[in-house]
Amino acid sequence: MLPFSKIDRKYHKCFFHIFTILDFFYNNLCVKSFKKFDILHIINVFKYKKVILMSSFEKSKKNILWFEEINKDDLNIVGGKGANLGELVSIGVRVPEGFVVTSTAFKEFMRESGIWDELQTLLDKTKNITKVSEIQETAKRIQNMIISAHLNKDLEREIIEAYEKLCEIKNEKNTKVAIRSSATAEDLPSASFAGMQDTYLYVSTPESVIEHVKKCWASLYTPRAIVYRNQMDIPHRNVYMAVVVQAMVRSKAAGVMFTVNPITGNENEIVIEGTWGLGEAVVSGRVIPDHFVVDKNTKKVLKKQLAEKDIRMDWDPSTGTVKELPVFPQFRKRPSLSTAEIEVLVDYALKIEKHYGIFMDIEWAIDKYEGFPEKIKIVQARAETVWNVKKGKLETSESAV
Repeated sequence: MLPFSKIDRKYHKCFFHIFTILDFFYNNLCVKSFKKFDILHIINVFKYKKVILMSSFEKSKKNILWFEEINKDDLNIVGGKGANLGELVSIGVRVPEGFVVTSTAFKEFMRESGIWDELQTLLDKTKNITKVSEIQETAKRIQNMIISAHLNKDLEREIIEAYEKLCEIKNEKNTKVAIRSSATAEDLPSASFAGMQDTYLYVSTPESVIEHVKKCWASLYTPRAIVYRNQMDIPHRNVYMAVVVQAMVRSKAAGVMFTVNPITGNENEIVIEGTWGLGEAVVSGRVIPDHFVVDKNTKKVLKKQLAEKDIRMDWDPSTGTVKELPVFPQFRKRPSLSTAEIEVLVDYALKIEKHYGIFMDIEWAIDKYEGFPEKIKIVQARAETVWNVKKGKLETSESAV
């Protein structure tokens, strides 16, 4: 586990009393199993991982921040995904362990490599380019500049040491991780950057982690992202890239859920969609997922539509890649979620929506090797971008979560 942060004695004493109280509630109160798990998880976060006692200024100087050190106010340091994951951990939601290579590290890399000014000159010229082929050529040139540049030794060492610490936490050498782009202009209700930057799954070894961090940095400058920022009048030089490095969930099933019905706008319903294997199959639209509509107040399933799930996205050990694999015939028409799993997901959805005070778009996954309910993980949560605006919960110019 992560070592305790350096805090003075009065904070240590304060947290000791908190642990004592929480342990008492956990061991003596007769509460539902999910609530017991919830309290135990909060205890573990405080006891075994870094305590958040760091100012925003201190965070802004760091190249690496663990989820336990992050909250939703750190958007400019860890990007949209990173900020939301840290916030979820802070409220006791079970999130796969991980850390963020911050936007500070991105800036340091750009400064040390000497490519920032040239890159911005190329981006400024794209505002007057109308040919798709020219945008693609510029994007490719910029991405190649980033991927071919070298990290300085100190920054490279910091990233590798963080990855090795994550391997210790998972008790596994070269543990497999997901490496996700987390841009600082991401997850805004006035602009949707979904799918514009890269995610890499089942990455392992320190060298591969470094390689894919750079690929995520480069994905800030895909043709689609460049054009979109130009259209939205978002200055390229004001957007930076953080990178989330997160333990892989070995997904039995995965998918998305919304705390408002995304079709009808009914705010008394939670909609859950899921399929076998990795959630990327649902997010990318490669499969028709199972569809569950749940009443927020009674927590009863109002509607259940089961799809014939003949393929899944999953890790193929024989090729060492994520690919489409067949689903065994006996599982194709089975629900990807049990009643008990739906209940836990609904509890998470309600907790997350209550915390943020807006409709949420949430990604979930269920680990095939862990017990219940620990196997149920939330891998991302962001503001839902349609009904929040339509119902006046967010202004289009506001930053989301």
